[in-house]
Amino acid sequence: MEKSDYSIYFERDSGRLFAFQKLADDHTAGELPQLAILKKWWNYMADLMETNPDRSPACQELEEMFHLD
Repeated sequence: MEKSDYSIYFERDSGRLFAFQKLADDHTAGELPQLAILKKWWNYMADLMETNPDRSPACQELEEMFHLD
């Protein structure tokens, strides 16, 4: 499972985190929550982000307002 082009941004004024990941057509991102290293990351970051009961990040859909290739 190859991963590339993943970024997490921190907005200091609001304390919000924003994650961006490009997915290949054959991505397996749905399997990521099962990885021990990801669960370790969630626990490590839990004090900095809103989480679900399983400590996974609370996500909110964003509407794309502009895109340029």
